[in-house]
Amino acid sequence: MSALAEEIGHASTGLGVELEYLKALLRGDAPPAAPAPSHIDTRSPLDDIAERFGLTPFARALLLLACAPDLDGEIAQLLVHRDARRPWPTLALAVQLFGPPELAALAPDAPLRAFELLHFAGEGPLMWRPFYADERLIFALQDHDALDAWLVPWLMPVPETAARQPVRAEIAHALARALAAHDDPLVILSGANAQGRYAHVLGAAALLHAQALRFVVPDAAQMEPDPTGFVRRWQRETALAPRILLIEGDEWPARWTRALERLAACVVCADAPPVHLECRRHALIRLPDDDLGTRIARWRASHPAMPEDSATRLAAEYRCAPEHLALDPHDEATAHEACRALTQAGMAGLGERIGTHGTWDDLVLPAAQTAQLRDLAMHAAARVVVGEGWGFANRQGRGNGLAALFAGPPGTGKTLAARIVASAIGHDLYRVDLSKLVSKYIGETEKNLARVFDAADAGGAVLLFDEADALFGKRSEVKDSHDRYANLEIAYLLQRVETFNGVAILTSNLDQSLDAAFLRRLAFVVRFPFPALDARVDIWKRAFPPDMPLAGLDFARLARAPLAGGHIAGIAWSAACRAVHQGGAVRLEHVVAAARAECQKLDKPWQESWLRDDRQDGTR
Repeated sequence: MSALAEEIGHASTGLGVELEYLKALLRGDAPPAAPAPSHIDTRSPLDDIAERFGLTPFARALLLLACAPDLDGEIAQLLVHRDARRPWPTLALAVQLFGPPELAALAPDAPLRAFELLHFAGEGPLMWRPFYADERLIFALQDHDALDAWLVPWLMPVPETAARQPVRAEIAHALARALAAHDDPLVILSGANAQGRYAHVLGAAALLHAQALRFVVPDAAQMEPDPTGFVRRWQRETALAPRILLIEGDEWPARWTRALERLAACVVCADAPPVHLECRRHALIRLPDDDLGTRIARWRASHPAMPEDSATRLAAEYRCAPEHLALDPHDEATAHEACRALTQAGMAGLGERIGTHGTWDDLVLPAAQTAQLRDLAMHAAARVVVGEGWGFANRQGRGNGLAALFAGPPGTGKTLAARIVASAIGHDLYRVDLSKLVSKYIGETEKNLARVFDAADAGGAVLLFDEADALFGKRSEVKDSHDRYANLEIAYLLQRVETFNGVAILTSNLDQSLDAAFLRRLAFVVRFPFPALDARVDIWKRAFPPDMPLAGLDFARLARAPLAGGHIAGIAWSAACRAVHQGGAVRLEHVVAAARAECQKLDKPWQESWLRDDRQDGTR
């Protein structure tokens, strides 16, 4: 390459002087002498761009030539006068001005073309094809940080409402350090709510003097940009201006998997770390939940007319974002309903709300188990005051939640007990559908778990995991990738149970099948025994409502059949239906027919010998 190109490539005399120098070259004049450095800006914007993209001196000179017609009208006229048929820069012109070409600088994977810094127009030999600078470069050279027009439809500013959220300075600084740590930083930001995450991204952006832009990964039903093109444009954008990309949403289209692995200056807001990104270097930052004082302040700030005691009660029970709720500040009951509705929306498809009717008198259990359940309800009601008001949560480094195991044979009252505990503390109860929670696709189970726990946290719900062995089972020896990902799911579940702020109840027919790490995290283990004879008599007496007409049923005789409470309740309901069908009171034959059907369902043969005793004790 000629000395002239070398001189342009290493120019340190400012963009204006470089353009004057280029005009002299185009006119065929001798290059002007450079002014003294004290009279000019010694750093050209083009120097910064060349440095960020790693341009060679020849590539830098080409970029100056490509930008020049848009930066200086006289240069545009000189090009017209030079060749009216080709009034644009060409590689042939560059060779005349700068000497032999450096063709490697024009390779498709070289920075000039890989980042679309310049474009070639038309077809034909490369030497004679006109080239021009991308307009984003023109704006950058004029110190105008307008966002690339190609990216505008897919990016939006982070919501302004987030700026009003409290920000933990140490988290914002950690996020800023992670983003500034290396050339292609990626941060996984989880925890808190969306507004809280946005607020901390804005805090980090302010520390880095950067703009935070939000991009929602589109689903298959929406139009989406080409992922490769998006990555290329975004990489160029971060080199031209300080930007932070915030990606939200837990749905990762297959086309975007590889794209997310290559994005720079990126914060992924996800409740569960995406498995797709574990192969890439990244920082994982989890935002701690708002403490009780912060939640009270948020309720007071968003609903200033609300009485302070109402705001305190709502903040203690729910971890939702009150800023999004339109409420009558003087109607606390409606506020409770609005918060609980958030759980139902977040749990859609993964769990069902089940009724919490029932009282302690409905339980037929030994005194020891009943005392355990009352103790569980007492601890659940006091957990926020003890954990946050008195500081136990900080000392233990865990959430305010309680996890309990109800173990015992089917039908022994585990679900009924969960209903009564939820009713005693005044919270909704949601049964989690494990068949929909567990997915064969990598990473999907963690996302579903995150949805369940976050929805329960927001609306203060009690979670019931029926037959929890399927999800909370023992970890296996890693023999293949399937075992590895299954163990990752259990590890993530352990973490969520540890940080959960609500009440989680697991039911199991055999507690020995559960992972030992789960058992260590359980605050209560209540073992439900198969009911003894006297307990079954009591269950039969309670199985029929007081107003139901009965025709001489012998409860002591019926109790001789070894059936658990849940099965007895089902038999009573079926017997009542048979009585209505035949138009009379419930008689023994109705109960026996219903019992046979129940035993057939259980694959347990009904034995007539169970009812041969003719004693009339316990009749009604």
